Amino acid sequence: MRLARVAGTLALAVVAWARDTPIVHHTYFESSLNKLLYFKNPATLLGLDRTSGTVHRSSDYGAKWTAISDIPSGKASRLYAHPFEPKMAFVLTEDTEHWVT
Repeated sequence: MRLARVAGTLALAVVAWARDTPIVHHTYFESSLNKLLYFKNPATLLGLDRTSGTVHRSSDYGAKWTAISDIPSGKASRLYAHPFEPKMAFVLTEDTEHWVT
């Protein structure tokens, strides 16, 4: 009986340990992201690659990233968080065309 109790405790410990273990994802970009923005919803991230002028978005805590297709590649030069609205960001270009999330 004591052996069964110890085995059951070990099994619960292994399940609890596995649940607390972080899951690591690897995403490779052409060059490093120069800026990362975290929003009020922490699952959503924006990242700026200034070398390629591309803004990438993740909606799953950074596990998967996609380039934002509404912003033409090569145009983005700056990425700023809105100072008062935690759900907004600005993407600026070297020209007069800019984007707001």
